[in-house]
Amino acid sequence: MISPNVLSYVTHATASRRIVTAYSGRLGQVDAPLEKLIEVFGDPMYIDENESDGKTTMEWHIRFSDGSVATIYDYKRDPIFHVGGFKQAALANVLAALGE
Repeated sequence: MISPNVLSYVTHATASRRIVTAYSGRLGQVDAPLEKLIEVFGDPMYIDENESDGKTTMEWHIRFSDGSVATIYDYKRDPIFHVGGFKQAALANVLAALGE
């Protein structure tokens, strides 16, 4: 059963319009493994090293029903996934969706 504290959300794969993440900043991290992130948020966007600065290889863009936007990414291949956004609610929403 999904906790009542989990807000509905769309991801980069399911949103009808692009989720704007430019100028978002790191808010924290999640301890969830890649498999759990895929189970909850679907497949990530894989980033071509030739089209970026090489600091991330995959990321998710998520917009929650309260309007908060989150990014989850593998910064510098760190085994811990980082969470970015514009306000702390984004981190809280990601953690709730993951059951943390």
